[in-house]
Amino acid sequence: MPIHFRSPRYLTFSHAHKHGDLIREFLLENCYYADYGGIDENGADPGFEIETIPFACYCDYTGDSPVVFPFHPCCYELLSRRITGGTDISKLNKTVLWNIMKELSPEGSNRLNLDYGEPCPPNEQFWQSAAGEEIFAAKPTGDKKFEILVRATIMGRKFQLLTQDPGRDQAIDGRTGHDVFKMLPYDIVYHITELLPISAVLRLCQASWVMNTLLRDDMEFWRRRIKRELLPWFYELAPLIDGPGPSRAARLDLKKVVAWAEKVSEPRLGKSGPFLALANRRRVWGVCDQLAELYSERMS
Repeated sequence: MPIHFRSPRYLTFSHAHKHGDLIREFLLENCYYADYGGIDENGADPGFEIETIPFACYCDYTGDSPVVFPFHPCCYELLSRRITGGTDISKLNKTVLWNIMKELSPEGSNRLNLDYGEPCPPNEQFWQSAAGEEIFAAKPTGDKKFEILVRATIMGRKFQLLTQDPGRDQAIDGRTGHDVFKMLPYDIVYHITELLPISAVLRLCQASWVMNTLLRDDMEFWRRRIKRELLPWFYELAPLIDGPGPSRAARLDLKKVVAWAEKVSEPRLGKSGPFLALANRRRVWGVCDQLAELYSERMS
């Protein structure tokens, strides 16, 4: 299991800058815990000179320590993806981010006032290894090996698009009894599904055979939903669902891909296996969503 939570970065501000005595936000790298809610630094953004003093995480209890906000590098990369669409963290406005985080850190806090998702990571002074909580230590950004794993899985026979038997569909439809969706035209069905998250659409297809037959073979419907709801954080899927020309991607059952992605990325305690990091990424992405919305409001 990839672990990459040993050298967090800290977003804070400095009172010294190469262009003069200005207050500027910057990133500290390779920091270490200095006890009692503080950290010391071993390096910062280029161009800054910082006195080596303890920094206070989230809030300052002493009144004389700069306040910092810890980010693991991989989580900061995900925040960059959510806000800018890429991994170039230099495009982030650190001043805006620092101000947002400061407002989300009331006096006495030891984390931002955000929903950290379910399962929620422990909020203790010291990290302890606990069985079932491995998800919190899984590197969420993935690597080349993970890309290969996703490709090998998706391109397997399990996800091939199969020809459905119309006679079988008609026979099952005749036994379904009353289904409120039988009387609805497709455009109404489509508008209903647009109001639902993709996980709810899957459950609706399980509950209604009519909905299942209407949407099951509509690959463009599932392709749109994957692009809108999964690709932003499950970016390894991008080259697989939009292959050029008559590629294997054109023969994928995208409804099966969606159902599989929803299952393997579900964040929960006790989870294990090769997609554990993806589940953590999905949880972290929810936190990034909240920061990104506030960031967008400030930048507009």
